[in-house]
This record gives sequence, C-alpha cells and structure tokens, in this order.
Amino acid sequence: MIVVWAERSSSSRNPILYPAGKARLEPVGIILCAALMGMAALQLILESVTQLIEGFNNIEHPSALIFDMSTIAMLIGTIVAKIALWILCSRYADKSGTLMTLAVDHRNDVLSNIVAVATAMIAHQWESMWYADPIGAIIMSVYIAVNWFGIGREQIDQLVGRSADQTFIKEIHELAAKHHPLLMPDIIRAYHFGARFLVELEVVLPAEMRVKEAHDIALELQQLIEQLEDVEVNNTN
Repeated sequence: MIVVWAERSSSSRNPILYPAGKARLEPVGIILCAALMGMAALQLILESVTQLIEGFNNIEHPSALIFDMSTIAMLIGTIVAKIALWILCSRYADKSGTLMTLAVDHRNDVLSNIVAVATAMIAHQWESMWYADPIGAIIMSVYIAVNWFGIGREQIDQLVGRSADQTFIKEIHELAAKHHPLLMPDIIRAYHFGARFLVELEVVLPAEMRVKEAHDIALELQQLIEQLEDVEVNNTN
C-alpha cells in the first residue's frame, strides 16, 4: 500500500502547490517500507533468540511443530506465486524504484518461505532438533534486515541529492558539445532529484551572438537533455 501510494502520488502533477513536482515521494515510500521490514526482521530475531534461550535452558521447551500437508501445500503455493511476481517485477525494476522494491520483497519472501519449509520440516521430523526453526528464522531475518538497510541507504542518497556517476556526466557533456558548433559546455552538475537526475548545465556562447539566438540554442539543448530517460523534466520553465 505504501509503495503504490508513493508511486501514484509522485507521478501526479500540481504545478501550483508543487512547482518542482513530487518525484521524491517515491524514495520516501521505499524508505518507509525498508524501515518497516527492518523492524519486523529485528522483532523476529528477538523472538527467535528468546525461544532458543528458553529452550536450551529448559525454561520452556518448544512443543513439536504441527506441519501437515495443507501447511506444506500453502507454503509451496506461496513460493510459486512469489517466484512469478519476482520475475515480473524484476523485468521492469530498472525503470521504477517501486518495482525494484517489490522485486526485492518477493525475492525475500521466496527465500524466507524456502527456509521456513526446510527448517520447519526438520523440527517436525526430529523433535530433538526443535532449534532448527528459530535458527532458520534468525538467518533469514538478518539477511532481510541487511538487505533492506542497503535499499534504504540507497534511497536516502537519492533524497539528499547524491551526484550522478562520471559516466552519466560525460554523456551529458558529449551531448552538449555536439549540439551546436559555437556552444561550449562549461560547468555540468547532475544529481539525484528522487529516482531521476536533475541536470544543471552552464554553457559558453560567443559574446556577439544575439540574446534570442543564444536563448533558442540553450532551450533546444535543455529539451534534448530532458529526453534522456534518467533526467527529471524541469516543469518550472
């Protein structure tokens, strides 16, 4: 629900209230998801560690897991469905931060359900190995927490305006240099404005050139750069 809200809200336009757009809502939604998933993983780690301590100290020995065919079928059905969703979202993950987040979530669900089936079956078959279930939960929870931490950190970088890599800046420079024989690119800044980049470009044109002609050349270059897939369109012009 969070990522759907963020995706729809970030794409909506209201030039009066939000003259620069709401593109940064998408990483905000992803950060919220990362925080929630991280907290859920930490809570599961806490419960699993508590279960291990109580079990090994004979404070409260865990009862045998009830693991029948209907439970196995439900988990396997979930794994199959999540694999299909993972493949679908991964196909378009490079075009949307929301789809990337959903792809990661589905992948984590696939892995956690596989581990859940394996460890629960072990604990069900051999009661003396009751600890397999909480240990499996800890392993997957640590993996999920670390994974979401990395995603959250990446999205924070986008929010605070991390610079684009030099390959992208070089692409902008070459595009500007080839745009007009009398135009020379001077200073280029490209940094995250949400999932896409905001590009600031200072160019040099001959001093004797008329203002209208210089304006038209610069505007054409701006429109050319804004056609790039990773560039945020300037709605204020």
